[in-house]
Amino acid sequence: MPSKNFINFNTETRQLDCQDEWNIANLIAIKKRLEEVEWPTTGNIIINGQSITKKDTAGAWLLVKWIEKLSAKKLKVTLENFSEQSKKLLEFSKEQKQSPKKIPSEEKEKLNWLKSLGKYSLEQASEQ
Repeated sequence: MPSKNFINFNTETRQLDCQDEWNIANLIAIKKRLEEVEWPTTGNIIINGQSITKKDTAGAWLLVKWIEKLSAKKLKVTLENFSEQSKKLLEFSKEQKQSPKKIPSEEKEKLNWLKSLGKYSLEQASEQ
């Protein structure tokens, strides 16, 4: 099975192209790829979601957390070409203030993290 990149960051256009499946199965690989990017220290960044083929709550949560990290570094992040469903999932993930904070870095952490996120999401859905 060929390796997936999940992202491609163009330093000239300052655009992050997201691709493939942004889900729990790929969460750690995507996080590692995001950590490899040499992000600019100022200015704007565009995140393009056009080539995402699947996204679940975990993928949306990871993207929201990464946007928060970039924004904390005073970078202005703009989202482009995300489906309406993806936008709703991102908004839901963004509103979850008590959701798990730490992005898992190892495979063995992923199951506990997913359990925590799923439990919290169910609690929030039942309150609405």
